[in-house]
Amino acid sequence: MITYDGKSYVDVVFRWKGSILQIDSRMWISLICTWLISVVLYIGVPADSFANSGTSYLAILGKVLTFLMVFRSKLTFDRFWKGRCAYQKMRGTCVQAATDISIYYEKDEPANVAKRQEIYRLLLAAFTAGHIHIRKEFKSLVKIYSGRNDPEGRWIPEEDKSQLNKMREEGLLTDAEYEALQKTGMSYVAVISTWFSQCLCKDFQDKEMHRNLMLDIESDLTKMISAMYDCEKISYNPFPFPYVQALTIFLLLFIYSMPLALFTNMGGWTCVMVPFIVLGFCGLDAVGAELEDPFGTDANDLPLPEWAQSTADACRVVMMARDGPDAVKSYNVKKVLDSAQDWR
Repeated sequence: MITYDGKSYVDVVFRWKGSILQIDSRMWISLICTWLISVVLYIGVPADSFANSGTSYLAILGKVLTFLMVFRSKLTFDRFWKGRCAYQKMRGTCVQAATDISIYYEKDEPANVAKRQEIYRLLLAAFTAGHIHIRKEFKSLVKIYSGRNDPEGRWIPEEDKSQLNKMREEGLLTDAEYEALQKTGMSYVAVISTWFSQCLCKDFQDKEMHRNLMLDIESDLTKMISAMYDCEKISYNPFPFPYVQALTIFLLLFIYSMPLALFTNMGGWTCVMVPFIVLGFCGLDAVGAELEDPFGTDANDLPLPEWAQSTADACRVVMMARDGPDAVKSYNVKKVLDSAQDWR
């Protein structure tokens, strides 16, 4: 995610990383092509050749295009904001679950501390697996929807397998758990959550805590998984294709016919104005596409690895308040999620 100083024109206007000129190469193609059309018209075509032609057409097309683009930008921003809110809820409930684990377990013998650390590990495993599940780009979704035709339901994207293996290397999963997840398909988050609940239930049966306190911890997990599936609704369901297709067709018609209509009244100034107009319309289209999925790996997407590591560190601090720094292991969640870049 790009941070910037909104009060500085220099910082906003001249920042390259994450800008509309960087994120969408199509804009450069459109800028160059429309400018060349304007130059050709200026050099070789008399201005009165297009007298009274195209102006009304351009005005109508521009209004339709503006409506489509503004409506899409609003909806994609709503998706971005709802996704961000759901993700923050996912983080908050994870820390709350760690807090409850630290407080509600009643005994402090070494065996009891080990039980707390085990369920703390499974909590972070479910949290990290949730990130792996929601962090998908377009190519990943194509593979996922193709893989879901697997009749046995055991197919997992290679990038997900790689990150689950990283979880094993970082100690978030045991070897036996990793092998078991290879047969669960895309349900690996639900399986890890089930292991968490089974471990919690066993600790209750061993009289580690009161029943109502156990239910509070289970409720925290339920809220975290629910927030993850709210994120999944955005990550796995792109903006409707017919709408984007219509918008793209109108956009191309507008920007490539615009020089013909403007040349009638503006003459040589068309070469100057066309690039700015193309920049505005194509830039707004690029913004809509960029905001559509906040859980990817683009420059303007949410920094999930960093935020996930921050959440894991907060959980560790909470657990250390009860068991001390020597008993609580530190997990490198960021390293697990960064490994996804190897597949993208």
